[in-house]
Amino acid sequence: MKKLLRMLSMLTMLAAFALSPAFALSGVYDASNVFSADEEANLSTRVEQLEAQTDGWKFAIVTTDNAEGKTARDYADDRWDASGDADGALVLFDFDNGEVYISCAGDAMALYTDARVESILDEMFVYITDGAYYDAAVAFIDSAARYYEAGMETDDPVYHLEPGDSVENYENDPEYQYIQPERKKNVLLISGVAVLSGLAAGGIAVGLAMAKYRLKFPDRSYNVAKHAQLELTDRRDDVIGHIVTHRRIPRNDDHGGGGGMGGGTTIHHSSGGSVHSGGGRRM
Repeated sequence: MKKLLRMLSMLTMLAAFALSPAFALSGVYDASNVFSADEEANLSTRVEQLEAQTDGWKFAIVTTDNAEGKTARDYADDRWDASGDADGALVLFDFDNGEVYISCAGDAMALYTDARVESILDEMFVYITDGAYYDAAVAFIDSAARYYEAGMETDDPVYHLEPGDSVENYENDPEYQYIQPERKKNVLLISGVAVLSGLAAGGIAVGLAMAKYRLKFPDRSYNVAKHAQLELTDRRDDVIGHIVTHRRIPRNDDHGGGGGMGGGTTIHHSSGGSVHSGGGRRM
C-alpha cells in the first residue's frame, strides 16, 4: 500500500510538472559537474542573496556539455525562456561550444549594458583562463550585485538593434527606445562626391593664386625678379639648459560601464521570439 501511494505521489508530481507552462530558473544547474558539493551549495546561497537584493529578479549559473546543437547564446536564451521568468540574468558555461555567455532579460537588459556585460566577463576570465570556474561564478554574482547597487547608467535606457534587425520586430515593446544599426553607405556615391569636392576646392585654390599673382593664360610664368623680396637677418639661438620632467599617467581600471555602440544595450530575439541581451566570450 505504501509503495502504491509513493508511486501515485510521484505520478502526481510528474503530471504537475508536465502541465505547468514554465518553471522558475534560479540557482545552480551544474550538468557538467565542475563544482563540488560545497561550492554548489555556496553558489546557491549567493544567488539567493542576490535575488533578495534585486527584489525578485532571477539569476542562474548553468553548465553544460551538450548544447543540443545550438550556439551558446541560443542555448542560454532558450533556457531562460523555458523558465518564464521576466527579469534577471544567467551565465552559461558551455563546454560543448567552448564559450561563456551571459543572457539578460526584462529590466536586467537596461541595467546590464553592453559595457557592463563586457566588464563582468573581464572579471570572470581572470579565473576562467586558469580553469577556476567556481571563482568565475562568484565573480559573476558579485559583479551583478555591484552593478545593481550602482543603478542604471541613464534614466532612459537605450536599446540598439542588431545589424539587419528592424524596429518592426519590437513593436510589442513600445516603452523602449530603439536605435537602428547604422546602414551601410554607398561607397561609390561617397567616393564620387569626395572627388568632385576635391576638384572644386583645387580649382578655387588655383583661381585665387592666379588672381593674387596676376597670372594670365596662356602665359603662366611668374616674374621672380620683379615681385620677389629677400631680407637677411642675423639670428642666433643658444641653449642655456633644459629640464626634463616625468609624470606617470595612472591606468584607468574603472569598469563602471558606458561604451558598447555609444552606450546602452544591444538586443536580439531568441529562437522563441523573446527579447534578450547579453554577451559571450570563448574560453
